[in-house]
Amino acid sequence: MTTAPLSSRPLDALYVAFFIIHIPCSLIVDLQALYPRALIPGWMQALVSWYFSTYGDPILAGGMGLYGRPVDVVWLKSFFYLEGFFQLPVFFIGAWALYYGRHTWYPLLIAYAASTATTLVPCMAYLFSYPIASEKVSGFATMTVAQRWQVIGMMMPWVLIPTLMTVDLSRHSSDTTDIVSFPVLRTMTVAPLTSRPLDALYVAFFIVHVPISLIVDFQALYPASLVPGWMRGITQWYLSTHGDPILAGGMDLLTGIRPADVVWIKSFSYLELLFQFPSCLIGIWALSGGRRAWYPWLIAYGASTATTLVPCVAFILAYPVAAEKAASGFGTMTIEQKWQVLQPMVPWIVIPALMCIDLSLRVARVLAAQDRNGGPVALRKGAVLMFTSIADEKQFDVTVVSSKPLARGSTADIYEGKTADKNRVALKVITKTVDGDDMAREQLIRREVRAAQQVRHSYILPLTGMAITDSHTIIVSPLMKNGNLLLYLKGHPNANRNALDIVSLTLPEVRLLYTPEFAGPELLFAGDPQAGQLPSKNMQLDVYAFGMLMIQISSSHAENRLRYSQENRHGQAALRRQSS
Repeated sequence: MTTAPLSSRPLDALYVAFFIIHIPCSLIVDLQALYPRALIPGWMQALVSWYFSTYGDPILAGGMGLYGRPVDVVWLKSFFYLEGFFQLPVFFIGAWALYYGRHTWYPLLIAYAASTATTLVPCMAYLFSYPIASEKVSGFATMTVAQRWQVIGMMMPWVLIPTLMTVDLSRHSSDTTDIVSFPVLRTMTVAPLTSRPLDALYVAFFIVHVPISLIVDFQALYPASLVPGWMRGITQWYLSTHGDPILAGGMDLLTGIRPADVVWIKSFSYLELLFQFPSCLIGIWALSGGRRAWYPWLIAYGASTATTLVPCVAFILAYPVAAEKAASGFGTMTIEQKWQVLQPMVPWIVIPALMCIDLSLRVARVLAAQDRNGGPVALRKGAVLMFTSIADEKQFDVTVVSSKPLARGSTADIYEGKTADKNRVALKVITKTVDGDDMAREQLIRREVRAAQQVRHSYILPLTGMAITDSHTIIVSPLMKNGNLLLYLKGHPNANRNALDIVSLTLPEVRLLYTPEFAGPELLFAGDPQAGQLPSKNMQLDVYAFGMLMIQISSSHAENRLRYSQENRHGQAALRRQSS
């Protein structure tokens, strides 16, 4: 599959530049939070010291443990580990994959971008809530307004570009917006949920997630006057039993801690409300119905949710321990309480992470086929293609029965397929519909589809569905068990041709797929393909082609074809009849 140059793919060029710039920023600055101090060169330490004295960035300083209690900044430290062990390798992979147009890596980049955008949400909230002073101070206790906006300004590309990358690459991986689109993520027949154990696990996870979010997690966001007594009672019991500082922090119940140091918890509550909760509802609907076009969205959800659990787990592990339950204030936890809180978190980090990896691999397999074949799916035996119905624009799957075509033509090959309800269908794969550029070809196909929607006649084989790949147009029609008429007559030479009921209809908006045997001379010599000019087709040429077909059918030798050779002498077209 030919890859367009990076200069003609502006968004990919933006992402590549972002990755390239991010690599030295991470290696030289950010990851100093993880390096052994003795191994950091003096010039790198001096660079960070200048940065702190100028901007007073509490995020980098917190990750380096330069202020506050360890438990108060452990969430920042966890993000730097995530950057070092996950994001940094993706910078190299992403720059290479996007530069060379390797679509197979899109799912990984979607997961990266969603995870990165998720880490920036609490960081931005932290900066906006950080204490303000009129003058710069040492020790990172406060920031000036100028310092706050300087740090926020530097962070904005790290928020906006990963968010844009998530949306853009997800859209490219599951574009189902047009009737003639070919969604690349439909690679298998929709089986019952009971036969898809991982999908069933994800759906069960979503179903459990929904009431927990509504009843417990979102209490931090509800107005207190609207929270029913029974919901408040559940939360009070949970807090008194387990002493969960994360839920308590989201509800502003922690004492002896600055509001800025727990704002990350509150930001995750809003992220859960605005993104993760709707994704649970979408996930139930999409996975139950086998709607694979939503896989990229769920990849982003899985990456985002797993990312939010990383600082939560780190926070619980680092939380101060006491021998007895705290009487009030949630200042400490017992070892038993820690494990009681951590155990329910395990499914919330393992299942979203598994979902992200599993769905990424599913999408990557199909995108890999697209890279190899120049189109989303090869017509191999057992491949399942998704089509859009011409009648109602609903989507349906067709399984390819054989890799060997039933018939071949100059512009199309016919394969046998089978729908989910076992109906045999013909897959007409048009490898070259018309000369000219892709836009002109697509406009012609759209016109044919709209015309087919308006044509209903018992003698016309209906066009039931269509899909377009990068290199093929694929049309679905019912499969005639006796083959096409010419093949039938060839196999039954004694058939009474005069008794055949052949009906000719005038269809001004429906053009036949012309072959050299049946094309009129005006069509053979019209248009300039190099200039992108399409040959002109009209009703007269339709009648000519239909007449040629009738002559061949009525001939006593159906296997004979009327062929023409063409010559162009001094601008004069000459046609000669040949018999095969």
